[in-house]
Amino acid sequence: MNNSRLWIIGWLVLGAAAVAERPLQIYLPQEIRLDDQTVELGRVGILLGDAELVEKAQSVTLGSFAVDGQTLLVDRNTILSRLASDGIRPAQVRIRGADTVRITRYEMTIPAEQITACAKRYLDNRLSDQKAAEAILVRPPQPQILSTDRGAAELTVIEDSRLGGSLRRIRVAILQDGETVGSEEVYFKVQYQVRRVIAAEELPPATVLTSENIRIETISSDQPEQADWTAPYGMATTRRIAEGSVISDALLESPQGPVVVRRRQLVMVRIDNGALFVSAHGEAMDEGRVGETIRVRRGQRPHERTIICRVQADGTVEPVL
Repeated sequence: MNNSRLWIIGWLVLGAAAVAERPLQIYLPQEIRLDDQTVELGRVGILLGDAELVEKAQSVTLGSFAVDGQTLLVDRNTILSRLASDGIRPAQVRIRGADTVRITRYEMTIPAEQITACAKRYLDNRLSDQKAAEAILVRPPQPQILSTDRGAAELTVIEDSRLGGSLRRIRVAILQDGETVGSEEVYFKVQYQVRRVIAAEELPPATVLTSENIRIETISSDQPEQADWTAPYGMATTRRIAEGSVISDALLESPQGPVVVRRRQLVMVRIDNGALFVSAHGEAMDEGRVGETIRVRRGQRPHERTIICRVQADGTVEPVL
């Protein structure tokens, strides 16, 4: 075999080897967003080179999204390792572009403000029958990141819990395509505008309340105001109350008239029905105010009896027949 034929054969062998060993070229972007849950190399980078290597490399899995909102970071070493596990040696690969690819999914975010607004609308509606009630946000929810695969999201309240005092927990469900895909809790403190009575001056016992000796203040409270609340004008104090003190119902009573008849007092017992008038003396065994009933003893001898009489405004008493 002459030298020329050997050169031709050598050139053909080297040419075939060069074609067979043409490397797989991969261009990587800095960032990419996908629809799929499983990440394949063919969806991330641009693949060029030997058709057989390209076809094989396209389906190499680089990872998958486990939760909504997740970000995958894939570097060159990870790609070379995954290719090697599928039979493509690192020597057959040339990677250009980014050193690490940031991979995310097409998703939607439900802001915390939107979830809070849903919960507050619900609670405000529930409190609409309460006078001057206000829901104050205590603990906001976290934003929710959802896949766009199931379409638009809807928010609805599924739980309203009272946690003691004025604390309320509202649970908001996030629905897609009619199914619950997540939920968040929103905490509110409910405050009510209520009125209270304050002593404008020092009030001795039995003082009748007026607009001059008390004032009405409006404050925030954990408890709602009683539906039938009215200013206690005309009520009397049961004990001394210092100026500036809060006057509760327990410190008040209906005012009583003065004692007209005292115990052991000599009283006039009268019967006057227009046609008959009878009067006699007796001894009061109890003290009494106008309209109250007391016992009256007639005389001191044992055979004289005790009768029940009603105290009159003029200090006389009238037998209760």
